[in-house]
Amino acid sequence: VVPKEGLWMVRLQAYTDLAPAVPGERLNWRSEIRAVTSERRPSFVRLTGIGYLRYDSLRASDDADVSYTDSQQDLKRYDLPYSFPKQSRTFTFHQSCWEILISQLESLTGQPQEPQRIAKHLFNLLFCLPRDHFHVPFPAHDFGGAFDVCNSPEVLPQPWKFLLADPNACRTRLSRQALNAYPDLFQNSSDGTLDCFSRLPIEVNHFIFDHLPSTDLCNLRLSSREVAGIAKPTQLPQSFWASRFSRDKEMNFFPLKEYFSASTNSTTDWRLLYVRIAHSLQDKTFKGHLRNRQRIWQCVGHLTQCLVPLLKQTRSLRNGRNLEREFASRGYHVGQVARGVDREDASVQGVMGISLFGTQSLLFRAIGYEAKMIQVSVSFITFDCAKYVSGIRVLERCGANATMELCRAGLIMPYSEESIIITPKMRLTGIQVASSISGIVGLGFLLQDEGRPAILRTAGIIENPPDGVGIATLGPRAGHELSGLLIGLDACKFVSLQLLELWTDPGPSERGSSDVTCARPWFWHPAEPHVGDSKTSLHMPEAGTRLSIPTFALDMDFGGADGSRLSRLNRIVAFHDDGGGSFRGFAFFYTDGSEESFGMKDILHTASKRWTCIEQSLALDGPGGERIVKLGMSRDNAGFCKPPQVIKMFTNYGRVLEFRRQTITGILATAQPPNGSLQSLGLRCLADVPAVGLNSRLRPSQTTRTFPTGHCRMNKPPWVLPTSTSCFTYVVLSKIRRIGVSTGIAGRTRRQDHVSGLCFEFWDSGVPVYVGQWFHEVGSLCLERGERVTSFAFWKAHENRLDGDNNGTITGIKISKTSPRQSQVEIRVGSKYDVLVYSFSEKPDERLRRLAWCFDHQRDYIYVPTRK
Repeated sequence: VVPKEGLWMVRLQAYTDLAPAVPGERLNWRSEIRAVTSERRPSFVRLTGIGYLRYDSLRASDDADVSYTDSQQDLKRYDLPYSFPKQSRTFTFHQSCWEILISQLESLTGQPQEPQRIAKHLFNLLFCLPRDHFHVPFPAHDFGGAFDVCNSPEVLPQPWKFLLADPNACRTRLSRQALNAYPDLFQNSSDGTLDCFSRLPIEVNHFIFDHLPSTDLCNLRLSSREVAGIAKPTQLPQSFWASRFSRDKEMNFFPLKEYFSASTNSTTDWRLLYVRIAHSLQDKTFKGHLRNRQRIWQCVGHLTQCLVPLLKQTRSLRNGRNLEREFASRGYHVGQVARGVDREDASVQGVMGISLFGTQSLLFRAIGYEAKMIQVSVSFITFDCAKYVSGIRVLERCGANATMELCRAGLIMPYSEESIIITPKMRLTGIQVASSISGIVGLGFLLQDEGRPAILRTAGIIENPPDGVGIATLGPRAGHELSGLLIGLDACKFVSLQLLELWTDPGPSERGSSDVTCARPWFWHPAEPHVGDSKTSLHMPEAGTRLSIPTFALDMDFGGADGSRLSRLNRIVAFHDDGGGSFRGFAFFYTDGSEESFGMKDILHTASKRWTCIEQSLALDGPGGERIVKLGMSRDNAGFCKPPQVIKMFTNYGRVLEFRRQTITGILATAQPPNGSLQSLGLRCLADVPAVGLNSRLRPSQTTRTFPTGHCRMNKPPWVLPTSTSCFTYVVLSKIRRIGVSTGIAGRTRRQDHVSGLCFEFWDSGVPVYVGQWFHEVGSLCLERGERVTSFAFWKAHENRLDGDNNGTITGIKISKTSPRQSQVEIRVGSKYDVLVYSFSEKPDERLRRLAWCFDHQRDYIYVPTRK
């Protein structure tokens, strides 16, 4: 069961019996459930009647107009867990939230919509959401902050009690006398300065105010004395306060129709109503009905922004094979294809990926329009908090501003369109496709004008793509020209793109051939490496063996095309998936403060359990001439299909993936879709630099600052971290020059209220050692020569976990040294409550010898042994 539109209670109640105690008895709003369900996606979608949950199923009528209060005999059982043999899916939601969805759609479209049509599109959108391994969809938004607190209704924190309030009980509480108690703090000024608003009639100013968002009007009052004087709340007309309830203003969630249907609300004071609602929105108790309604209204908006164009437009989707045969009969050839991971493919691990609902075609220059100037307009839609390509239009430019549409595919969103002009002399030589695991997010058009170098015109994300987005370049075969596209679509967006080609001078035996094996170019992040670059030699990683799964590859160019950044490289971070036991990528840090990050750091376990990779830092003396010359990896006995368990980078000499001891400027890697685990490695090396021999460079004498732990210890973490492939980091506590303290940052495994790691610098070494996870330095302790650390104290969060493991994260640290001056540093960043304090101190006959910091994505374990 998925918590949708803010319906977190459905997930909590899925395995409880909520049947009415007395037949015909009305349940509370949290127990009244509807669903959209389908036995065979998406052939037939049904909207159920109002029912209730009973253990692992929904009991409801298959008639949308029938409620459980009408008759218990006609209720049908809908199993909630995904059934693979039946391929049936049921998405549940509260009846109250369904009413809010209907209300918002009516407000946005200006007319009532047929419920069954809404249900079909709603099912398709929910079907296209990412899912976890239990086939439970998980949206990207957090349900107005409720996602992290929905453990149980009985233990909701006090500020979240309003989640229990009925969102359709629209009660406001504020008297007219209390309204007058809200003063306007603006002070009139004798300054005679005038602005443009002072020259306008008051009616024109009021008209402008009616159409401004409230925040913009507040800012305008700050910037204009005239507006500040005439836009006092007591002086604004009723038309302004009424405009706050329009569909694009802050009070759009309030049900005016239901409110005015009550006999007690026949007269309207829009300002009084506005302030009453604003006052009620502050209520965080179980009576905070309007606060809960506003939250759910905003959550529903994530769906309606897709539902509205689906209800207004009609897409004619066809079977891809049939379209290929049709175009083959017209002389077209099917070319290269860029397509994500099909999650219905049985060979795919996990259930993330794309869903292909159907195919549409698009021709760039139809017969008779070869000499015309055309405009290609790409539309975008926001689905699950991300922007995707939703449609393309091809238009003929008839004049300076006049266009005529020639063809279209997908959903057209005119306000979001980005356009590319193709003149008659330009030739379309290729298409770049930027795709995430869920769909296409950007397109690039390679254009060539009469022998000149090709230029790239883009729409959407092509340059500097975010993590998880790869770029594939599609081009026609020799002797062909790119004429059109076959576009695969899901519920609302593009998920695949394939070229349609024409022979420039086809022979009679070659026309209509469609059985050509089409290559599937790799998806590269952040961009495809330039194979023809004479300064760089590329040693490509191995591709996957499953032809149905596209290859996602990383070009981790950390040294620059000419190796100029190697002299500034001083730290490398490895991203570990401590739950799955795999590597996800690397980050590289430089002395000038810049950084480059590669790989997918987000980890999904279930819809309610998500985290990010843990990060292990290793220092590198790039300014001192240290270079990476060898890369090694090892797997377990399962072979190539398993991700590498160990990745090692060696400097100065060696051979594993060494390639003639050339200086390595980048790492090429393939990642397994959809989770992003690294699979195989390759190298980017300087081609014109002499090979680095064993004795070609004198290495500075370095004292070992880490200590081996033994293979047995590495594979058996301490009992406090028994269920994960934790990360171990170590340091020897001698000749320390400086100790830096790091806290976490937002969006990582450690937040700002956690001490995440330490950085040790030494008097006899230019290379520091990092223990824990290093994100952001907040303090440090300096030591003179001969001084030593005498004690460490740590404050650790005590979580009282039910499994008996109470080891949490570090919220504070104190480090002491032998010097009487500035002898310690203490940093407390977390809560002072529910913490345990433990310390490691030297004794008269013992010294602190070393420090070990073990961690996974939710716990830290620190051990400091001593020696005599």
